[in-house]
Amino acid sequence: MTKAKSFIMKAERALSSSDFERAALNYNLSIAQKPDNEEAVIGIMLCSYAKLRPDVALMIFELYEILRSDRPKEAKSMVINLIETAEKEEIALQSEGESIDPQDGIAYDDFKRLINSDTFSSIYEKTVWSTNVFISHKSEWLDFLERLIDHGYTDMAYFYLEEALPLWGADERTRTLLNKLKAKEESALQR
Repeated sequence: MTKAKSFIMKAERALSSSDFERAALNYNLSIAQKPDNEEAVIGIMLCSYAKLRPDVALMIFELYEILRSDRPKEAKSMVINLIETAEKEEIALQSEGESIDPQDGIAYDDFKRLINSDTFSSIYEKTVWSTNVFISHKSEWLDFLERLIDHGYTDMAYFYLEEALPLWGADERTRTLLNKLKAKEESALQR
């Protein structure tokens, strides 16, 4: 094992235990050994973002670990994009409150009422491309993610997870859904 890889492993252990300073130090030591080390660059980006939202940074790291095994070719670019987006959104949210024009879409409660009158897949496919569904509470976001996963929309679940995670943060239910998403994808790959 190279020194650069050894530092990456130490950094990832530190990151997993929320020791962002030690993780950043080891990522920097890895870059000193191997300047083009993309994993170390991603790690430093995560450690930097952890100053704003440590819970979200850890969830992004967990997502990265899953993506590295499930989608190795896409993992790095997806996570870099996610971190950059999360940072921009966090800064924007801190600097100004966003308002939503109700005429631009429907509330999640209304979306759920539509689902009760038809199947999730049918309503989702009719509304997702033409109407914004406004999710205003974390519980709604988690419910929506779970429905996407349950109905086989794993790519969309990853997309919504990546986009909204910086806003809602990570908790046990989010981790449970992430594991459920991973299991659903593994099951699909075995078929």
